Amino acid sequence: MSQIKEFDTKDFFKVLPLGLVEIRETLGYAVYKIDKEILLMAKKDTDLLMQRYKDEAISRDWKPNQKETMFFGLLGEQIFKATLYELKIDYQYAEPMYPHELRRPHDFECKGKTIQVKTTQPTERYKNLTIKVAEWTASDITVSIKLIDKELTKAYIIGFLTKEEVEKLPIANNEYPCFYAPCYYSPLTEVTERHPAYELFKILKE
Repeated sequence: MSQIKEFDTKDFFKVLPLGLVEIRETLGYAVYKIDKEILLMAKKDTDLLMQRYKDEAISRDWKPNQKETMFFGLLGEQIFKATLYELKIDYQYAEPMYPHELRRPHDFECKGKTIQVKTTQPTERYKNLTIKVAEWTASDITVSIKLIDKELTKAYIIGFLTKEEVEKLPIANNEYPCFYAPCYYSPLTEVTERHPAYELFKILKE
């Protein structure tokens, strides 16, 4: 079992986390070690959800050839859910397998705030937080997670943006980094500079 190390935070987090291995104000982002159970849960949810979209003809911007993209998104949600659990932060999660018509538009609700999690794929090509304009849910907080390696052993919880900050971001359409649909975008480094991971967890623990 790993421990949070190299605090600058006066033992704010008195926990022994399973996957969260480092949080520092000076680092900005938090480091999460992905275990096989998290991967298996994301894969299960992806398989079931893709089948549901197919069987129930649910209108959604997912296509069968985008299964990998859906998996990355659900993996990010599992990472964030595990992080909240490890930090003993109460939350409500919009489970992907709840009936579609009953699902809430936000991925999480926590301390009276709605939260959307956006996951960036694990290659150097992907350096931006991107949010499709058509899928923007106006959540209070958008959390950015970056998968670090193709083996999916590590992720960075980059930080977050507020609703107002997202809606002021530039929109790309048919150009980098949004070639297929209009989307808001921000370099990951700028997300960390605005609101680092430590600030996010402090808000949610208060």
